Amino acid sequence: TLDVSSAELGRKPPVQITVPTGKITPALVAELKRSLQAHPGDTPVRLLTTNWDKNTLYELGFQVNPDNGLASDIKTLLGPGAWSTL
Repeated sequence: TLDVSSAELGRKPPVQITVPTGKITPALVAELKRSLQAHPGDTPVRLLTTNWDKNTLYELGFQVNPDNGLASDIKTLLGPGAWSTL
C-alpha cells in the first residue's frame, strides 16, 4: 500500500533509523540523540527496533535536516543499513 499520510498533511516524509534491539544501550541512545539534535530541520524521524520475533516502530519527537550529513553520522554509528528515507 502507498502511505500518503504525510502528503495529505503537507509534511515531509519521515526518515527511518533501524536498530536491532540487542544493540540498544544507554551510550548508543545518547549518541543517537546528540546526532539528531545536531541536525535540526523539518523532517520527522522514526526509529524501528528489530528483534527476531518483533519489530517496533517509534515516532521520535525530533525534526531533522537529512541533507546536511545526518545520514553519514547515522551510518557511521549504526551501519549502512540503519538509514532510510520513506
